[in-house]
Amino acid sequence: MKIIDLQRILYPMSTCLKTVRDDYFYFGYSFDLAISIKKISDEKWELNTYERSVLTNQEVYSNEYISCLKFLYHINVVSTDDPNIMKLIDYSENWELFEKNNGFYFCIQSSKPYLYRTFSIILNSEELEKYRLQGRKFLSLLQFEIDASIPTKTSSNYHNRKVNDDLEKELYYASSDEYDLRVNYEDNSNLIGNYEASKNHSPELWQEPHKNGAKIIITILGLILLFYIIFFGSFALRN
Repeated sequence: MKIIDLQRILYPMSTCLKTVRDDYFYFGYSFDLAISIKKISDEKWELNTYERSVLTNQEVYSNEYISCLKFLYHINVVSTDDPNIMKLIDYSENWELFEKNNGFYFCIQSSKPYLYRTFSIILNSEELEKYRLQGRKFLSLLQFEIDASIPTKTSSNYHNRKVNDDLEKELYYASSDEYDLRVNYEDNSNLIGNYEASKNHSPELWQEPHKNGAKIIITILGLILLFYIIFFGSFALRN
């Protein structure tokens, strides 16, 4: 797990990844509290907790992976910071993404339950990079591709990538145990998705308040000027 994975987990629908750094990440998870992860060296990573912008706690870890796990655990995004336990990382209607020992496990729900119900694979390095670039969009496309291939058939490119029975059971129990986390993922993704859509499709919304404000001020000044002209004009005629 890398810092960019934190970005994807916390903002799964975001397209604004150009500003993401590979050595630092900051997240405000309440009005008063925030947490950051910072690379000091290859063997030293700092996890800093802030309350009202004041540093209140600092933890040091020896690698990026453990630091990222601790980060997510501190803000209650994952249920445990134990690297040896399968944990839910992201979720959508037709798929779930789990993590264990720096491996990402992708589980899909079948659209053809009469053929198969679920199917799980371990994401390879190429798929991980696409996930880091595209986020949930890629995982949804991957789910569709796997499902369309009917992965239980030997003709499917994903057939031989199915996880073994022990992992399948582990993923099943993890999915059941972490049901409550799914609501949080859905709420977060919808919020970020709406935010991104408003920026991408209605950019004028971000400038319109300034334009409207200027128009209102000009209109008010014009009315005041008109009032003075009428008032003093009528006063002059009387005299």
